[in-house]
Amino acid sequence: MTRPGRFAGRLFRGPHVSRQNLVFDGCGSGQSCRRTDEKILYGFAVDQVMSLKFDVIIVPSGTNRYDEQLGTKPKFWFDSPGRGRLLFKRGRPNEDWSEKVAFELAKLLRMPVATVELARHDQHNGVVSLLFVAQDHGDTLAHGNELLFQRTNTYPLDKDYHVQEHTLEAVFAVLDAVLPSSSDCDPSVPTPWWSQDQFVGYLLLDAWIGNTDRHHENWGVVRRGSELFLAPTYDHASALGIRETPDRIQRRLEGSDPRMDVASYADRCRSAFYQAGGSTPLTTFAAFRWALDHRPPAGRFWLNRLSAVQNAAIESIFDRVPNDRMTELSRSFSTEILKHNKSRLLALIPSTEIG
Repeated sequence: MTRPGRFAGRLFRGPHVSRQNLVFDGCGSGQSCRRTDEKILYGFAVDQVMSLKFDVIIVPSGTNRYDEQLGTKPKFWFDSPGRGRLLFKRGRPNEDWSEKVAFELAKLLRMPVATVELARHDQHNGVVSLLFVAQDHGDTLAHGNELLFQRTNTYPLDKDYHVQEHTLEAVFAVLDAVLPSSSDCDPSVPTPWWSQDQFVGYLLLDAWIGNTDRHHENWGVVRRGSELFLAPTYDHASALGIRETPDRIQRRLEGSDPRMDVASYADRCRSAFYQAGGSTPLTTFAAFRWALDHRPPAGRFWLNRLSAVQNAAIESIFDRVPNDRMTELSRSFSTEILKHNKSRLLALIPSTEIG
């Protein structure tokens, strides 16, 4: 077995790298190729929108498609010339920009994350996500519910939400048999580095962006032969306050009522994780705090990563979202959520331990 903290493959570092291994953006190195003239990305025409905005991939109407049954959103796989199979997800209102922004924020934390690009198909806005398992190597993805069922055959495999058995204790136990994706790309990752330490980073991301949807099919492992690797973090559309109505967002930003402000919203964000014996899902903040208590070095490592993220980098991400995808009100609300959550998270450890 490969030693902890190493991965037998190589990270995906941008759209032109051969996908011979796990394909995902990690360690903040992946960048979209950009030109000011007409461009091809992943073999398809790209709508530039504006030179400083994120690319929008145009998925042709006649594309051969393979419908994806998993999940509740309209989605399908299609083949990209020279890039293999991609997933187009239409999603609900605001989920396209939230998933793209969450991907970019994860890159700022330099963690393994599934690549996401804005897209459009038949006038429907959505996102395109790259397949991060190398099918030519025989890789397959096993979701969290499958692993938890293998551990305990009474686990509710087919239940979608409010799964009280989806506890952090159980998740960290099944990760004992799983290797982390990689630490090769970053010498600052401590050794030894375990899959649980990588997952602590996913919980930090959830707490920072307010991701309420890491249910047991929104994390998983990649099987390659007899080895298991923790999959990159993926599917972050239900974050950044996208469910709030414009009227409620405006009231929260005004902050005249402490029961209806940004902090009161952010502090109540629920995860899909439970604590053993609990009947109510933990908040995203409480889930990360549990991880910090149980894996202190990893928790401090990821908090240091968060501390290093500059406000200017966050603002640049939001500025690059096309104006027809995201309103100024949503930009302001999401930015304030991130500021509040970052401050609250960094307060978990003394300032002398940061940096």
